[in-house]
Amino acid sequence: MAPYINILGFSVPAYGLTILAGSFAAILISLLFPCKPGCSRQDIFFSSVYAGIGVFIGAKALYLFVNAAAFIELIRRGDVDLKFIYAAASSGFVFYGGLIGGVAGVLLYARIYRLPAWDHVEALMPAVPLLHSFGRAGCFLAGCCYGVPWERPLGVSFPRNSFAPPETPLFPVQVFESGFNLLLFALLFVYSRKPRARGRILGLYVACYSGARFVLEFFRNDYRGSGWVFSVSQWISLALFPAALFLLLKKHPPGKTGGVDTAPVVGAVTAAALTEAAADQWEV
Repeated sequence: MAPYINILGFSVPAYGLTILAGSFAAILISLLFPCKPGCSRQDIFFSSVYAGIGVFIGAKALYLFVNAAAFIELIRRGDVDLKFIYAAASSGFVFYGGLIGGVAGVLLYARIYRLPAWDHVEALMPAVPLLHSFGRAGCFLAGCCYGVPWERPLGVSFPRNSFAPPETPLFPVQVFESGFNLLLFALLFVYSRKPRARGRILGLYVACYSGARFVLEFFRNDYRGSGWVFSVSQWISLALFPAALFLLLKKHPPGKTGGVDTAPVVGAVTAAALTEAAADQWEV
C-alpha cells in the first residue's frame, strides 16, 4: 500500500488523489447522463461544485469535532507545527459529515437560484457511490478504516507507514466496500434512467448503503465508536434503513411523480452524523 505518492518531489496523500479522481468522475457522469430532465447541465455542474465544497467542509468539520479533545491536548503541549497543520488539513474526514455538507451545498445553490432543490440533489445521487468507491480505494492505500485480523486467504498486510497495524494480515474491508459502492453506482445509474418519483433515487441509495454498511462493520477493526452489541455506525445504519424504505414505498396518486417529503431521510442522516461524532468525542 502507498499512503503517500511522490509527485515532483512532493509527498501527496494517496487518499486525496483518489478523492480528486473520484470527484472528476462523479461530475462527468452527472453531466453526461443527467437523470432529472428538469435540471440543466449548467446547474448540475455548479450544484456539484457547491456540493464538493460542502462535502469537504462537512467531512472535515465533523472530523475536527470528533478529535477535538486530542487536538486541544496537542495544542496545550505545544506539539503543533506546519507538518501537523498540513496533516490535519489534508487527511481525516467523516463520511456522514461529508454527506450532510454535500446535500447542504446543493440546497444552498438551489435556494440562491430558485431551483427545485431536491431534484438537483437526486440528479447527483447516482454518482455519490462512485465517488465513495474511489474514496474507499484511497482508504485501502492509506491503511485507514482497516479490517479485522484475518489469517485466511485474502488477508492483507500493511507497511509500517500506514494507519493500519503493520505486518499483520487484515481483512481488506476497504476493497469490499469500494467494490460494493461501484455496484451500487451501476444500480442507481440504471434505475435513474427512467422517470422516478421524487425521493426514490435517494431512498434506494440510502437503503442499499445502510444495509451494506451494517454488514461490513462486523469486518472492521479500527476505532469508530461503540454502543452495546453494535458499533455506532451499525446503529446509524439501523436508523437510516427504515427512513429510506419510507421514501421507496410511499405511494403516489396516479400520474404523480413528486411531492415526497425527504425530511425523514435527511433528518435521520443528520441525527446519525451528530450521534456518531458525539459518541466518538465521548471516547477520546
